Parts: sequence; C-alpha cells; structure tokens
Amino acid sequence: MRHLLWIPLVLSLTFLSPLEQSLFAQEKQEDTYSISLVQAAEAGKEIIEIDGRKVLTESYEVKSGDHLWQLLRERGLLQKQNLQDILEVLKRLNSSLANLDLLHPGETITIPLVLSPVKEGKRSILKKQEPPVPLESLKEADLELYTIRPGDSLIKVIKSRYNLDDSVIHDEYLNLLKKLNPTVEDVHLVVPGQKIRFPIYSPQVVRMPLPSPPPEEARPEAVGEQPPAELMAQVAGVFREMGADWLGAGQHFIPLNTGGQVTLNADSFPILNLPHGRRVIVDFRGGLPEKMANLITSNWESYRIVRLKTKDGLREAIGKILSVSSYPKVHHGNEELELPGRIPLRIKADWIIKTEEEGPSGMGRYAVLTLMDTASARTPASLKKLLDEMGIRVVEYPPSGESAEIAASRPDTLKAGSSSREVVEAVLRLAGMSFSKDSEIPIYQSRKSEFNLLVKADFLLIGEGKERIIDLTGLGPEIVSLLKDHQFEVLSLKEEAEPASMISSLLDFVSIPIDAKSHTFLAAERDGSRNISLTVPGFSFSASDGRRIFVPVSPIPETLHSFLSAKGYRILDIGIP
Repeated sequence: MRHLLWIPLVLSLTFLSPLEQSLFAQEKQEDTYSISLVQAAEAGKEIIEIDGRKVLTESYEVKSGDHLWQLLRERGLLQKQNLQDILEVLKRLNSSLANLDLLHPGETITIPLVLSPVKEGKRSILKKQEPPVPLESLKEADLELYTIRPGDSLIKVIKSRYNLDDSVIHDEYLNLLKKLNPTVEDVHLVVPGQKIRFPIYSPQVVRMPLPSPPPEEARPEAVGEQPPAELMAQVAGVFREMGADWLGAGQHFIPLNTGGQVTLNADSFPILNLPHGRRVIVDFRGGLPEKMANLITSNWESYRIVRLKTKDGLREAIGKILSVSSYPKVHHGNEELELPGRIPLRIKADWIIKTEEEGPSGMGRYAVLTLMDTASARTPASLKKLLDEMGIRVVEYPPSGESAEIAASRPDTLKAGSSSREVVEAVLRLAGMSFSKDSEIPIYQSRKSEFNLLVKADFLLIGEGKERIIDLTGLGPEIVSLLKDHQFEVLSLKEEAEPASMISSLLDFVSIPIDAKSHTFLAAERDGSRNISLTVPGFSFSASDGRRIFVPVSPIPETLHSFLSAKGYRILDIGIP
C-alpha cells in the first residue's frame, strides 16, 4: 500500500512550479506597470486588488474551439517572466477553472493582464518557497492515513500527533501536507470522512538538498545541448503553413488528473496544436524523460510525444510528426491522389494530408506538402489561392524569396458576346473567314419578274469555291432543300442551345480542326513527379494568326483565365452562366 500512497506525491512535488518567479524584477518596473494599468483601464478593462497588488483584468466569453493557452498567447502573457503569478491569480479569479485545459463555450472567465508589484509589507504573501521535494528524497519518509472525524480540523489533528511549533506548522508542514493531498484546496476546510495523508514530519528530510537525476533518466545526447534552432524553425514554418498552431516560446502547463501539473519550456519542447485537437510535443534531442512522457500521454489522450534523433533532418521530422498527427489520411510520396470535380485534379507531392473530412468540393480538405530545392519553380500565388478555395492548401517549403506569380498580368480573354449571332461572328473572325450578314439570296426569279424567291441568310460565306449559309433563325426544311438544290451548304444552329456545342459545330462546318481531348496542365513549371495536374474542361482550335483559342465548356474562375493565358492560350468567353 505504501507505493500507492506515494503516487500523488510524484506529481505534486516534481512538477509544481513556485508561485514567485520575478518579484524583484517587477519592483523595478513599478512605474511601467502603473502606466499600463491606467492606460488599459481607460480602454474599458477593470482593475481589482488581490493581496495588496493591483491587477488589470479582462472579462472574456469562451467561444467554441478556444483553449486557455491560446487566449494567454494572444495577449502576450505566455512570454511574461511572472507567468506563474499570472496563473495563480487566474485560478483565484476563476474558481470554476478546476482544469486549465478545459474551457466550456459560453462561460465567462476573468483574465489577468497586468500585475502590479507586491507592495512593501505584503511580500510575505508571495514568500519565496523552498525547492520542491523530489520523490527520491522522501521514499523513506513515513505517512499516516487519517480519516477526518466530526469536530476535527487539520491544525487540531497535527498538534495532537506531532510536537511542532505554530510557525513550523504554518510555514512548512501545511505546505507539505497540501502537496501530498492535492484535493485539499483550503487547509481550514475539511469534512468528516475525508481521508488525509499526514507526513510523519522530519525537518531534516524535507530540507535535504535535491539529488542528481537517476542514471536511467539522464540522456547523454541532451546534456548541455540546446535543440537545433534551424531545424526547429523549419518544422515550425512547415506546420504553420499548413494552418497548425506552433507554440515555440514561453511555458506550457499540462494539468494531471491525479493532481499537479507538468511544466514544459516550449523553447526546448515546442508544442504543435493541430486544428482537430491533437497536441504533439516535439522532443528534438531526446531530453524528455520517458517517465514524464508516459505520464503526459497516460493523463491526456490528445497528447503525443515525438522524439527526434541527432541525425534526423526536416524530412524525417515531418514524417514522424505526421505519423502521430491523427489526420484523417496521409498519402506519402509514392501515392497519387485524384480528386474529381468541376476541375479534376491529380496530385503528387511528398505528403498529401487530408486535414478535414468536409470541404468545398465535397471531398474534404487537403494540405499538399512538398520540400523544394532552391532552383525548383513554385506554384503561382494566385493559383495557390484558387486551389485553397477548392479545399487544397499548397505548401512548398522553403518558400521562394520572391512570390511566384502568373506571368500574364491580365488574362487574354475575348468576349464573344451574349447572343448566338455575336458568338458566331466572333468565331468566324478568329478563323479568318470572309462573310456577310443578313444577305438576301435569290433562289427563283422569272424573266418577266412575275415571281421570285429570296432567302435571307444570317451569315453567308463565300470562298474556296463554296457558298455556305449559317442559319440561326430556323429556315424551314423546304427552303433548306431548295438551297441545297442550288449548291448551297447550310448549317442550322437554331436548335443548338449550348454555346460551346454551337462553336464546335460551326468549326466543323468550316473545316477547322478541333483539339477536343482533355486539356491538362501542371500547376508549377517543373516535372510532374511532385506537382498538381489540373484538367480544364473545354476544347481548343487555332486562330488565323496561329494563336490557340481555348473554349471552356463550363464556367472557370478568372484565375484560370490568367493561368491559361500564361500557357499561350487565348480564352473565348462565351458567357456561360
């Protein structure tokens, strides 16, 4: 049973940090704090007083997706030297916050923004604490498990069992008792039936110096060695581009279900907060003890630990982090992803990460991650924006020094008009055809002018030894038959409702070849092994000046107009709704 009794002691005494970290440094900045308090108060904040110090506070209503460390970081509090004091005041201002990692949407919390220094005569409130007592130092200490009875108080029980002065009880013993019993928040409030662990007190044991870490916890690789700054910056840059929250400065506090908390220096152990709730602690040099890592993951299902080796580079680091990220799906470099839609995509990259199940295309959202060399061409910024709107976030790392952009500043687009007549005329001009409009063609005419038959042609084409008529109004079958009897070729477009289909029929009628196969383009000017292929629905033909004309068969975004123009195409805008 002794081992079971000691478990909470590990958590409380090993990981709880002192409340006071920078008292005298704050005293030097008293004027600065006073100015900050007054200025912020004028902006609508509230100043309250706790234990002789003024505290500037902000009331905040928790929203869905909020977490406390994000709120503190947004206000610049995680970098404060007196962060421990701020957290202690925050707990006192918000008695409902039993667990700092659990916020409930709709609840209102009070956030301390600025703490004024402790005034003279009040310093005992934040009295400097003795170093916390490690478990290894107290394994031989004796404990007594006592059940509180009606009429008991902690002071009464302590005095009845141990011969201690009041000063020792209040200055030392009660602090130790609270650490052994995390559920005891107020030493003056206990209830009958409550079980309390009383240490059989020995001042020599409590004040003994801290021992060196046991051999099994020491990692030679981590001794005297700082995490590699360059690699940390690279990993942070990649995941920030992907939309994740990278905490690489300040401190991170992880409450434990059994009492106490783990405090991690984010400079050494950065935290990756992923959008779906997973948190990854990245141990760049294996300096996090195995027992502490197990303690964190056993208390919190959302946490994972990634340990990197000295030889690991950016690619290995990303791979290890993604393996524990709990994204819905991660495709590796040898896998190709095909996404159907209005603009079908085929994607190849170092990693293709499905970040969300739902997305604009109905296929979810993806991050396409490629590690680049400096010479490789990047995806144009405007095209990346278009893909992002389609649910595809393109991450190319490192980003180029200059923002890649589509070469054509303006799309080369020809407005064909909104009516069938305007569309036909635009295509005939592009094809270099000679034509007349609304021409009257005599079919029958008697010598004495007793009768004649004239046919009005919407477009009459004469050339290459042929006479051709393009009919948009709907000539009757008998008239068409008469025209053919007189060696006219007739194309009736009255029934062609789709502009693209009309153009295709027209080009075939005037014997201009059409490239009707799928038009697929690479997003970036590099090989297709790590690139995105876009298939733009439409067909193309050659104009009389040699330019390629692209006719979309469905609406395409303006950005694709510029993209196709940069590829050498002129876009015929046929006003598709």
